[in-house]
Amino acid sequence: MRQRIVECIEADGASRVADIHLCSIGPGVYAAEVSVVACSPCSVDDYEARMPQGLGLEHVTVETHECVRLPLEAESETGDT
Repeated sequence: MRQRIVECIEADGASRVADIHLCSIGPGVYAAEVSVVACSPCSVDDYEARMPQGLGLEHVTVETHECVRLPLEAESETGDT
């Protein structure tokens, strides 16, 4: 289940699942909490619409985070490339 969720969220090639929590809340019923990082995140509704069907996901929470890239000068000072 975890892998299918990650594949669906990351299908655009620009979004990455940073964290995911799955919980059984009943027989065959699950809740998911997913943290997504992207330079230009989609809306929460868009990510929720990407969730795979037929897995028993009844309660889904998605939080988005915009990645921040350091300016080139700051990267060279820290040794990051």
